[in-house]
Amino acid sequence: MNAAPTEQERLLDAGPAAGDDFEGEVGVVFQRWCSDDGQFAVVVVELESGEEMVAVGPIGHLEEDTRARLVGTYELHRKHGLQLAAREAEPLDPTGTDGIRRYLKTIPGIGGKRADDLVARYGADVFEVIDRDPEAEFLKIRGVSEATAAEAAEEWANRRAERRLYTLLAPHGLARYVGELIALHGIHAVEEVRDDPYALTDVPGIGFLGADKVALASGVAPDSQRRVRAAAVHTLREAENHGHTYLPRGELMEEVRRLLGGTEPEMAELRAAPELHVEEVPTLSPEDPRIYRGWT
Repeated sequence: MNAAPTEQERLLDAGPAAGDDFEGEVGVVFQRWCSDDGQFAVVVVELESGEEMVAVGPIGHLEEDTRARLVGTYELHRKHGLQLAAREAEPLDPTGTDGIRRYLKTIPGIGGKRADDLVARYGADVFEVIDRDPEAEFLKIRGVSEATAAEAAEEWANRRAERRLYTLLAPHGLARYVGELIALHGIHAVEEVRDDPYALTDVPGIGFLGADKVALASGVAPDSQRRVRAAAVHTLREAENHGHTYLPRGELMEEVRRLLGGTEPEMAELRAAPELHVEEVPTLSPEDPRIYRGWT
């Protein structure tokens, strides 16, 4: 006589339920819909169990026939049933010969036969090898001209840069700005943002609060001078947009304090900031000087 199933076994048999957390690898089957700005997408994914499920969220960067690591929560849609609401989506390089070959075929100038040659030469290490010097590796393929190798290498570098940038920004709701950042900083946009997350404020629409999310998640201390200066520069930029050439100390400090979530900025930090210019005006109280944004 078989033993009755345990509670855990009954839960496992029942499958996931709305509200359950999800974290794991999925296969990207196809993209059903994506918003124009790339911020929201509906994607059909394959779970490790082999079951297909709809995933929604900031996942417009996921490419068909690739794999990704998703973090999110199961939710019950009143019309479409159980689906996965993704918060994060980290693209993964395809695994297996077929997956690698399919991806390489999408690179301009490569195609099926040349993709086969690359896989035969490097096997599962092909992505790592190409990343080191894309143009040189593509040029090694028989029949590939210098012009074709350069075009393929440029496409490869752009895709890798976009993928890494999406991974960095999507969890903070900033995925739609990837194209502008690539246009501004090129294929080194990820390095630029990691080096100075507040450089994100150079892109209209992101602002201090968006950049600050990335900065704090990247390890910038809440009381760091860099954070205080970035808040001050943002405040002065906003004032300029409203026709002001400067702000009095008190007004600036109040807004900076708000942006920093209550952290008290020090006047000495602002005086030392190369991005700012503090001007003592005889007709004003020395306790309330004018503060300008520096011009470079």
